[in-house]
Amino acid sequence: HKLLGDLRGLIVGGRADMKRKLLSELPLSLRGRVVRLVDLACGAGPEGLHAAAAHHTEVLERDLQQETADSVSRFLELASRTEAHAASLVCYGESQTAAAVRLGAVHQLLVAKEVLQHGSRRWQDWHALATAFGASIVEVDAKTEAELRFCEGFGVGACLRYAIDPDL
Repeated sequence: HKLLGDLRGLIVGGRADMKRKLLSELPLSLRGRVVRLVDLACGAGPEGLHAAAAHHTEVLERDLQQETADSVSRFLELASRTEAHAASLVCYGESQTAAAVRLGAVHQLLVAKEVLQHGSRRWQDWHALATAFGASIVEVDAKTEAELRFCEGFGVGACLRYAIDPDL
């Protein structure tokens, strides 16, 4: 659906079985984007819209957690493929990663929440650096085993657009 562009999910609300009836009537392209069905005790007017929209925060949080998990998994996968004779598509450590960002080599920057609290740079600093050089940025909190491995083992890291000299 070109009309929906970057729409990530739909929340469908209604009384009793109405929302399920609507869901079955939607085209497959829209049905696949439904992320939450909400039981409403009220009608479909403004009150119902507000009640359904109140669920957006938890849907967004779940989506963000999934994106973070996917980013960390990708970073760890790329890091595990790095061998002495192969060019690495990751870098890590505050100074090496900051240098890679300034070279424009970073596609996605990952920063552990712990580093943001106790490191030499704050979220605003990392965000400004990433934005200035066209990189996306992900804050990683140790909520899963993979995220814990990243936070404890790397702290700051990046998935690169192209390999760079590791001795920056």
